[in-house]
Amino acid sequence: MIWYLMLMVASVFLGSKVLAISTPLAQLTLYRVLALGMIPLTLIHLKRGSQKLKIVSSSTATYGLAVYSIWWLWALMTVFWIINFKTYIQAMFLLTLGVIAIWSLYIYVNSMQDWYRLARVIWIMLTLLLVWGFFEILTNHYFLANMAKLDKNGTFASQPLTRMPITTFENQNDFGVLLLAYFPLNLIWAARSKSQWISLFYHGLSLLNVYLIYRTQSRMALITVALFFIVYGLSFLKWDLNGKKLLKVCLVGLVLGMITIFALPPLREKVSALIYLGGVGDISADGVRINLWRNGFIFLGQTLGLGVGAGQVESWMVEFGFLNTEVIVNMHNWWVEILVTYGPLVFAGYVSLYLLMIRSLWQTRTKQWNSHRIIHHSLLAFLIAFSVALVTSASNMLIEWHWVYFAFILAYIKLSEQAGGITPIESEE
Repeated sequence: MIWYLMLMVASVFLGSKVLAISTPLAQLTLYRVLALGMIPLTLIHLKRGSQKLKIVSSSTATYGLAVYSIWWLWALMTVFWIINFKTYIQAMFLLTLGVIAIWSLYIYVNSMQDWYRLARVIWIMLTLLLVWGFFEILTNHYFLANMAKLDKNGTFASQPLTRMPITTFENQNDFGVLLLAYFPLNLIWAARSKSQWISLFYHGLSLLNVYLIYRTQSRMALITVALFFIVYGLSFLKWDLNGKKLLKVCLVGLVLGMITIFALPPLREKVSALIYLGGVGDISADGVRINLWRNGFIFLGQTLGLGVGAGQVESWMVEFGFLNTEVIVNMHNWWVEILVTYGPLVFAGYVSLYLLMIRSLWQTRTKQWNSHRIIHHSLLAFLIAFSVALVTSASNMLIEWHWVYFAFILAYIKLSEQAGGITPIESEE
């Protein structure tokens, strides 16, 4: 079964344009077919009474299963107040695939050997995408890109340094965020390597990855790269922070941040621009994002906190948008999108799961054998950096690799908590 799972995980990185068949509702890709195939295969295993199909009690990963399952059930119920049935079906289809990925990796990854096999598969696929990205910027040959949209100024041929990698994605920003997931794997394999030269090879790939992210011209992707390595470095330090100390640190950071904003005119003007509603001709790109979120909060109030329903944000933005968003209808913030679409219950579950995943990796990092500690540090840094990157894409519901990558992390957390004797309800160290 692990080989089927490896194929499914690998196929998600092909995107929705490679080996895909168009249908009236959605692209039928290899990944989607394999993910749906997990349902009958799991039912067969259940019928045979397979010992592998078991739920671990008192685990962060098990809590994750509950959160995603409740999310799916609530999304299903929102059919009673949706305004666009087609987009509801599309959203439910994508959410179902995501939940299948979470359940599949939880159930079938039961050893570190299996986990490392998946880690190698993901690394291979991301390496191929890295090579593909460099091929695009070096040769100016784009197989799947919409060049009218990507090369708006027509400078790619005459000015090579303006070329941006995109591979299978709709835009370069989404590709830049994907490349963030490459750093943890390179760090893990470099640490496990017995050869210094092979270790340097992995670190070299990380440097190439930084450069390719830079060429995407995605500001948020670059910020998350910096945040990833800052958190990664700080995670090796010994922190003696209890709840009160942590609260004090956060308050001091908040005060210093506010002082910085008011002391520096450029930052003060930036914040003022975001607060100002403005008219049609006065709104900036960042102002559009803020108005999208504001509209979302208005929609949440109008639905009495129930959420607008699966796949309904864009339709509500078109039909009932109060503030100017310059024809843009995607929320461009995964956190706000979950809250507005599915309501505070699902949002609270998702946020609490995210925090518990970070907490589990933080606590268990000192209780694992040395060869596995690097996994904790790298995945911890990724989760914190990715929490910021989630405000980049138009909608992460469409970014299918992130569901599989989160399932991959949850599978490791399940294994590490079992090995380290840590449960999500234990007190802080």
